[in-house]
Amino acid sequence: MGAAVAPGGGRAGAPQPWTIVTGQHAPDSLHAEIAAAAPRHPGLELLRTAPDLPARIACARLSISRGGYNTMAETVAAGTRGLIVPFAPPGEPEQRLRAERFAALGLVTHLPEADLAGLPDAMTAARAAPPPNPGAIQTGGAAASAARLAEIAGRG
Repeated sequence: MGAAVAPGGGRAGAPQPWTIVTGQHAPDSLHAEIAAAAPRHPGLELLRTAPDLPARIACARLSISRGGYNTMAETVAAGTRGLIVPFAPPGEPEQRLRAERFAALGLVTHLPEADLAGLPDAMTAARAAPPPNPGAIQTGGAAASAARLAEIAGRG
């Protein structure tokens, strides 16, 4: 699954709206399973993709996602609390390592996929955590790289 975001606001005890973005590579069966359950959950929006995902994350009370670089960076840069359940099949530790590192820095809450039964408790912990400091990660890498390349090219 790609990401789920729960907007802030709403009155206490009222159902919170949720957006679930399954991602363009999610199996059709997963999307269909969530779509079948959606009518029982008022306020649930189901999307395959969301071109405005960074804006949705910025408005969210909590973002639950895999550990992809862009989504994690966008979540922290927005100052949104994040719960990361990394995609980590054998031999592919990248998302797990990133989630562990961001969690160690206090930027997100990490839940290994093997511990998915603990999702409700992890959501509670993530909501109770302080929001991440957007300045904790450098998000100007493209501009810095372009400047450095221009500097190198100028030396000819």
